[in-house]
Amino acid sequence: MALLSDLSVELLCLIFEYAYYSSSRNKPGYHDLDTISDIASVRNFLGLGEQLRSMRDDTSSRTSSVVTVWPWMDDNVRSLALFPYNIRAVCPLWHNIVVCSPEYWTRIIFDVANDPTTLLDAFSWSTYFPIDVFVFSSASDAIDDQAAKARESGRVESIVARLQPHIERCIKIVFDIQFSSSLPSPLVVFTRNAALLTDLRLDCRIDDLGCDVADASNIDIVTPAPQFVFRDIKLISLTGLAYLQLQKLGHDWNAELGSLSKPSLYISHFQFQKERDGMANRNTITVMMDLISQIQDNLSNIHFQNMSLSYHPRIKSANVVRPYELERPMLHFNNVSRNFIAEFFSITHASVFTSFSHLSIPHLPGTIFYGSLKLEGIMNTPQSPLTHDDSLFNILPGWTGEDLAVCRCPSFNDELLDWLAEDVNGKFDTPYMMRLHIEDCAHFTPTAMRRFIAARNDTSNFKLQSRIHSFQANRLQSIYVNGTGPALGKEDIEWFDGNAEKMNLLVDWRVVDANGSLVPGSSYQSPLVR
Repeated sequence: MALLSDLSVELLCLIFEYAYYSSSRNKPGYHDLDTISDIASVRNFLGLGEQLRSMRDDTSSRTSSVVTVWPWMDDNVRSLALFPYNIRAVCPLWHNIVVCSPEYWTRIIFDVANDPTTLLDAFSWSTYFPIDVFVFSSASDAIDDQAAKARESGRVESIVARLQPHIERCIKIVFDIQFSSSLPSPLVVFTRNAALLTDLRLDCRIDDLGCDVADASNIDIVTPAPQFVFRDIKLISLTGLAYLQLQKLGHDWNAELGSLSKPSLYISHFQFQKERDGMANRNTITVMMDLISQIQDNLSNIHFQNMSLSYHPRIKSANVVRPYELERPMLHFNNVSRNFIAEFFSITHASVFTSFSHLSIPHLPGTIFYGSLKLEGIMNTPQSPLTHDDSLFNILPGWTGEDLAVCRCPSFNDELLDWLAEDVNGKFDTPYMMRLHIEDCAHFTPTAMRRFIAARNDTSNFKLQSRIHSFQANRLQSIYVNGTGPALGKEDIEWFDGNAEKMNLLVDWRVVDANGSLVPGSSYQSPLVR
């Protein structure tokens, strides 16, 4: 009975090459005859090792026209069971075969829960090919486990040391590890000619540095890469400390950052310190905003995640001058503290689009939002499943946009709808709102929604006025209700049938069950939609 160990080297090469193409998104036709000839010649190198590697290098130059790097099939790279890592782990013979095919090593993966030493040569195995580098941790250590921190930090350091000479070949550099203290500095990348780079992610799950981290201004000034290098970058994800380190690149280095690709910027895991007169401190929210202001015209989105302050901000007047205005990028706030939100919007105007998710919102005086607004999972977290949070009451008076989306917010209820329907001294809150999209909100009733629509779309509110100060409110143009939520009763349907067309209002109401299936008889569309 034949064993795997009885297979010839040339047959193994063909099997591994088939496995490579099977792991790729694109399936090429049969291979070029010259390539088959090169593979067949392997039978003369039973010793493999350097002889096989030299043979591969020689043939690569002759067959470069037929060697193609295909995108990988698996998007989830948090595994060393993927090709070719699964093959090289079988035995030394298989290892020696696969490391001689550089196109197999265009995706270099490390799990720093394990010793990476045996994989550090993967950078050289890929020779001249462009590469994606993924570094993750499958470990789940406690924040006070000092031995685990030291172990992860040492392993990351050894990987970065091997990575640095190859950064110019990198298309993606992704670190997704446990501790912020183990992450490399972004200066490792931004001081190099990484012209191929599209994704840079230096992420962690636990911020073990806190607010006691050394001031970012203590980093020595470094020489940045030429401006044009990062014009095609599409995604940048950094911790707050890492982002603040970029100030050491000077004022002009980022003028071309993302100018061709309009990247998304993620900033996460940081506790900003308070500005103090007469004290040098560059770990402040205003320094972050200075850096953002320099590149905002080139950004499509800015995401703030898991951020807080080490102090309580002072409540500022509604008429205070806000020095920063983010006019172009869409802003997203996810799981940030109330104090961070209060301080951010005491110095910043937002426009275009702003979203808040999985957080609580403090009172924000004055008008600070001009564009579309999305509220998702407000106070709807495992830690705080509150239905009477005041976040929506706090944020909506300061919003002057036309499009509002509310998703999975328990505090979107009848009380809020009745409050929004109130005419206070001839004015409504959210006066410019024209379109309302509600998804997976189960704590309001169709009756309250009808009262809200009736108040806002009363025709007496829309008499033509020649002076802007007499403006009362826009007419609601569309209401979309989707997902888990209240179903319309017979009386509700009759009301919408009788009033929606008269109000020139589009209503699309669809209720689904827990499995996402449309509940029979719960779908409604107003006459203008049908």
